Amino acid sequence: CWARTLPMYERIRSGDIAGAVAIHRQLLDEVERAADPGTEDLATAIVSSALFFGRVGEARRANARASASHDPALYEALIEYYSGDATKAKRHLVPSRKTSGETIAVEVWLRARLGDTTRGEQVIRQNWIVANPSRQAVEGGLAIAGGDAAKGIRLIEEALPKLSPGGTYYREVEVLATAWMRRGDTDRAIGFLKQASARRAFVYHDLMPFSPFWVRDELLLAEAFVQARQYPEARKVADGLRRLLAFADPEFPLLARLRRLEQQLQ
Repeated sequence: CWARTLPMYERIRSGDIAGAVAIHRQLLDEVERAADPGTEDLATAIVSSALFFGRVGEARRANARASASHDPALYEALIEYYSGDATKAKRHLVPSRKTSGETIAVEVWLRARLGDTTRGEQVIRQNWIVANPSRQAVEGGLAIAGGDAAKGIRLIEEALPKLSPGGTYYREVEVLATAWMRRGDTDRAIGFLKQASARRAFVYHDLMPFSPFWVRDELLLAEAFVQARQYPEARKVADGLRRLLAFADPEFPLLARLRRLEQQLQ
């Protein structure tokens, strides 16, 4: 079913965002009509594209049709987080029924961002038995959220070169870059964010949506360029984001951040 989204992402690559959104909406309509077998699985892909375009309501509609095997409760928490409602995100963030590394990674990432690092550590201990670069990067993010930035930075930086472009890579690059910016080393943050910017694996899929996490990295890159007073570079990234989010909900939080950034660039 994820192959059904390939024409949409090809439109994105060619710069035809309107065409991409049109395909996205057509696929959402098919999901809601249950037009073909397997639309419950396709619904999960549409959650991803909806969040990528900043269309939270459509993400909710698609998630309502998602297969239970894709853990829609976790998706609902993710959707609420993207909508800017931390209270609802916490309410929906029940322990995941799945044991895939990516699903666990998303749950832990959300818990870290919502201030529940203790439960995040428990989730890793109870469900993620195999030590691998993804787990190391996620543990680094938890360490940073828990106040041990030095340990977290070390763990993530060691793990990133071993990660393919995907969910954990994009999420933990954001965590790492934010940590460096808070330490005053914006150039270091820009270096990691530029690497993520060039690794746009929009359609790489392993149970959870990845493309919305890349958008977060791209916005942070623009903000880092402003912080470093590299204004031409910031404008270039911001212009690209403006095109990507041209059809976003007016109140979409990432769009609000982009608007604030654009005001700084005037």
